[in-house]
Amino acid sequence: MAAVRASPELVALGKDGRDQDRFTSRDMIATEARLERAGDELARQRMHGLPTSVVAEREFFAGSPGLVLSEEQQAAFEKVTGPEGLASVIG
Repeated sequence: MAAVRASPELVALGKDGRDQDRFTSRDMIATEARLERAGDELARQRMHGLPTSVVAEREFFAGSPGLVLSEEQQAAFEKVTGPEGLASVIG
């Protein structure tokens, strides 16, 4: 473990919720930065999304005629079917 801790590739992240030391590598930080940039670029794009006619027929495509979405669910549905190349819903 001493050799690992001495590596210049190792980056200390501090302690986690269990008071354990956490580490990562410079390569992983670079990979995460590339993923973040790619995600940002996808989110900026406006070439995806469903046609309005499909969105209007969501009950049919969900296989649940009479489906009623809550206001929060409706907002989430509109977000993920919108034109952005990347959207996420948490919760």
